[in-house]
Amino acid sequence: EECCGSGCNNCVLDRKFTKPIVTSVGNSINIFSGNYEKFSIECIKKVATSVYCIEFRYKGGESSRNLVLNVPPGWYLQLRCDANLILKQTNPIFNDFTTFDDPKEFLAQAKVQEKNDKDTSKDLISRPYTPININAENCTFDILIKLEKFGKMSQLVTKLNVGDFVEFKGPYGELTYTPNTYKHVYLFSHGVAIAPIYSFINNVVKNESDETFLQLIACYRNINEILLRDEMKDLQQFWNFKVSIFVAYETSEIGNQVKLGENIVKGKVGEKDIETIVKFRNKTSYFLICGTENFTQHIFSSLKSLDIDNEHIFVFK
Repeated sequence: EECCGSGCNNCVLDRKFTKPIVTSVGNSINIFSGNYEKFSIECIKKVATSVYCIEFRYKGGESSRNLVLNVPPGWYLQLRCDANLILKQTNPIFNDFTTFDDPKEFLAQAKVQEKNDKDTSKDLISRPYTPININAENCTFDILIKLEKFGKMSQLVTKLNVGDFVEFKGPYGELTYTPNTYKHVYLFSHGVAIAPIYSFINNVVKNESDETFLQLIACYRNINEILLRDEMKDLQQFWNFKVSIFVAYETSEIGNQVKLGENIVKGKVGEKDIETIVKFRNKTSYFLICGTENFTQHIFSSLKSLDIDNEHIFVFK
């Protein structure tokens, strides 16, 4: 496996790898078998400030007929791009994001490399992303990409266009889940970290035999930054899903911005909020947390104050 040697605190080499997944759909096997696979970009759309949703499709030719795309819920893939993409012209869809068309300018201004960007070689950059909206048979999926001003991968992404090819490898992850193990699962997400949480929720609600009740607490800066808002509204059609959205820095009145059926709260989610939301605190409940280090520490400590056992809390690293 590749290592950038930078001591990244989210290194895939510190994670448990999974063996190739053999599906039960006829003789089909998983696309991901331990090697990088080529995918084409089907669509790019902006969904929030500096956040883009990109759709990818597997391009395996005739040999792909007996393959499916299988990624366990909450697991991630490693995206790899050619570092020479920086020489290309910026895609106009990214024009409102700070780009550096001159590689020397970028290197001169970049003070710190984003911790998840990896220099796998002088010509390749990789970074982990959680796929959502996976269509196993059509071999397509989306990823949410939050662009960071001095992120090497972010700069490369701004050069991508529909029809371009990139590579993915995986899946990687540690979350394991057996349907109906718990009666309640509480999920806490912050910003773009909604991706693995959303992946997990989709897996549960679309399994008719899984009667686990899910309660999501999704946190964002403001209403305009809410990701997967329509998708979360659609998920509320399922009897076993409920969501509360907290917008920490919303300054305007939100009454006329709240859609029918939405529960949006102004302010940061506090310890008292968590105490009110988490009504079931016994061994039949489980807790998933995904977000920034400060966010996960805050949620974790709040749960511990409610006497939740460590073994019932999973924090995405």
